[in-house]
Amino acid sequence: LWEHRYAPVEMKSRGPSMLVSETILPNDRLAAYMDFIQTTISNWIDNPVKTEGHFLKSGEILIQSILLADTDTARHKIYLGLVPFMIQASIYFGGRPYGTGIWNLPFLKDLLKSQDGDKVAALTQLKKELDPQGLINQCKFINPTGRKFALKVFKKASSPMLHLWIRLLQKGRRNNNGISMYSLGRLLWKANKAVFPAVVPPNLRARRHSLLEINSVCAECDSCERVCPTSDVFGLLGLATPITRRKTANRLAGGEEITQEEALGFLVCTRCDNCTRVCPTDIPLTDMFDLVEADPKFQKALGLSETEKTEFIDRMWDIMKESPLYLPHTKAEQKEERSHLEHGLNLLYPRGYPYSHLFIAPETCIH
Repeated sequence: LWEHRYAPVEMKSRGPSMLVSETILPNDRLAAYMDFIQTTISNWIDNPVKTEGHFLKSGEILIQSILLADTDTARHKIYLGLVPFMIQASIYFGGRPYGTGIWNLPFLKDLLKSQDGDKVAALTQLKKELDPQGLINQCKFINPTGRKFALKVFKKASSPMLHLWIRLLQKGRRNNNGISMYSLGRLLWKANKAVFPAVVPPNLRARRHSLLEINSVCAECDSCERVCPTSDVFGLLGLATPITRRKTANRLAGGEEITQEEALGFLVCTRCDNCTRVCPTDIPLTDMFDLVEADPKFQKALGLSETEKTEFIDRMWDIMKESPLYLPHTKAEQKEERSHLEHGLNLLYPRGYPYSHLFIAPETCIH
């Protein structure tokens, strides 16, 4: 399970947005839930719902139903409404929400009726005792203070409406003859299938700057940060580490100016490719850094001659070699060639950076 934890985000590049509903279902209701979701959402929108499940000791299964989209396009934002639909469908089949954040606000009453009801009630009471004026976590599920009108409507109306919609759809599947209130369910099946693909084409993609296109699939998992040698020198999320460079690249692509300090952060990259190797969504990070450095706006912000640039890189390599954390990280001394790939042993980090499993490239072993 641990080594499988990044599998769901590997599909993110095909989105690049991932809309996810997380619920817990009894094992014997999984097949009914899956059948309903596939025959509704997947059938309506021509965009198959991907489902990941983890079996729990309680005879239940944690379900993550994933819908790929590109929510940078206005029409794909309609898919956001399908997330509470999937949660309500799970509740209809005997499940309950996995979390209790804003997305699950309408389903809080259902959660109170589930086996987790006592826990939620205890948390609610504790919140009232510790924060009687409702100043902390305003607009969260446990604090009604500060909720805007739209959120209040979402909380009050969405769950009953979704429940009725799902009930009609389910009854409409079973009652194919005669005229009754469930005829509306059959009408909903046909209407959704006709309207969704036309209004929200599943392959619709936003047009992006080349750098933003590369970085749009980032899963924010921090894998790259954990295996970068510069993280040992600058600290996690430091000025010159992969995540900071990626965010700087996005700002540059968005037309913003960057500082010389931010530009210098790209020069300390060792190009060891550890970050690219561990990325679960296959972002070519070092190639992206090369694109940034080739950008005229980057060169303007850097403001260094070739001689000054070389002097800076030489000084940084000295700092890297003298860092007390560098040797434990790389397990070998840095050679004078000043290339991370030249330092004795080349460590290959598998995806997800489980440090209990490190692989040494055969060509660098001592025979």
